[in-house]
Amino acid sequence: MVALINKSYLDNVEEVKKVLERDGIVILKDFFEKKYYEKLKEEVLNLNFSEDKKPLMHSYLKGGFELPMKVRDYFENLIDDKLKKVSAFRLVWKDYTLMHDSAKRDRKFEIVIDLTDDWNQDAGGQVCYDSKDVVIPVTGNSVTIVKGDVVRYVKYVNNLSKGKERLLIICSS
Repeated sequence: MVALINKSYLDNVEEVKKVLERDGIVILKDFFEKKYYEKLKEEVLNLNFSEDKKPLMHSYLKGGFELPMKVRDYFENLIDDKLKKVSAFRLVWKDYTLMHDSAKRDRKFEIVIDLTDDWNQDAGGQVCYDSKDVVIPVTGNSVTIVKGDVVRYVKYVNNLSKGKERLLIICSS
């Protein structure tokens, strides 16, 4: 059986919970075991994405996605809540989301799984949160968990992306 989640995170759930409760945000690097991470990226790359453009709100490609039960159970245990929504996003040059009051969706937690490797940070595409005053650097195989109904936006992906794309899975409770 292939291990999915890095053993250190499986063994330290209570520590991660404490940091999340204290800080309202936690970033977990090297979250997935390497083999599973590569498989997950491949699965997301092969999804059927649909273009979703609302010029005053966002521009990106979006697809439905189901997390493996073990990963879903880990997150639900960590946040003590059920995940209600899971979507995959593919962002390329000229994609973005704007900070907008209507983006609040009465969620308790948001989980961002970053599947983007070898990204030029100057190309934009970083996930940001307004009330946490946080800009999350693009880091493949990382998971960011944010507590509360905060407004998330993604910085404009500019021409420095040079044909590369951002891959994200975003879950909310």
